Amino acid sequence: MKQTVLHQKHLQLKAKMTDFQGWQVPLQYTDVLDEYHAVRTAAGLFDISYLGRIEIAGQGATVLLQNIFSRNTAKMAAGSAHYGFICNESGHVLDDSVLFRLPEGQSGSRYILSTNALNTEKIVLWLKRHASPEAQISNVTETTAHLSLQGPQSFSILEKLSGTRLKKIKIRSMRALDILDTPVLASRTGYTGEHGYELFLPADRAGRRPGRPAQHLAARDARGRGRHRPGSRQTRPRHAGPAAAGHARGAPGGTGRDGGSERKRRRRPGRGR
Repeated sequence: MKQTVLHQKHLQLKAKMTDFQGWQVPLQYTDVLDEYHAVRTAAGLFDISYLGRIEIAGQGATVLLQNIFSRNTAKMAAGSAHYGFICNESGHVLDDSVLFRLPEGQSGSRYILSTNALNTEKIVLWLKRHASPEAQISNVTETTAHLSLQGPQSFSILEKLSGTRLKKIKIRSMRALDILDTPVLASRTGYTGEHGYELFLPADRAGRRPGRPAQHLAARDARGRGRHRPGSRQTRPRHAGPAAAGHARGAPGGTGRDGGSERKRRRRPGRGR
């Protein structure tokens, strides 16, 4: 059973642990309702490092993602995030994921693909199978941490931790921050329905400082039921195509492509994370 980098911290907080998609994760810390109301009225911090993180970089990165991801990655701006699907040759969904486009690197375009925990290794192999030599695929799940700060006070907490006034981050956008002397990528995304942020940081820097009261699966699921979005992770059968989850448009070409006439008839905006 895999463990996140904050596993010992969860045990110190006397979390009730459970198995989730091959990972040991905290189910709850105190009372589910207390944790629920904490995120509705203040903020809570979730350890979601069990989600996969795959870096795709290089001159061939955008072309690769254009072929297998159900969003037009060529039009994604640096610093943006989009929810979509990784599809096979028939247009069936292999995983629903969130794609983050990072600032350009020396080798070209850079992306982070956040996958469901159970599918990470499968998606890494799928990407490598279809990648050209100009695209580099790296599974950075174990070398990074992924946290989610959610709740109406999340921005003021983030600003306080960064020690500077922050320009507000637009929804489905991301920005590089320095928090407690640690480089952090902060994205205005999340699953609770509240104002919140997802934070990516080096694994060896996670958990070095005291954090906000922690939350997890039971409270997260309770909040998620109140603001359900079609197509959210774990809500549709594996064999379903993008249209079954409200994403009529498949990937623009290649392995994720739906029938063109069906796309034209049913095209509508995709839903964000």
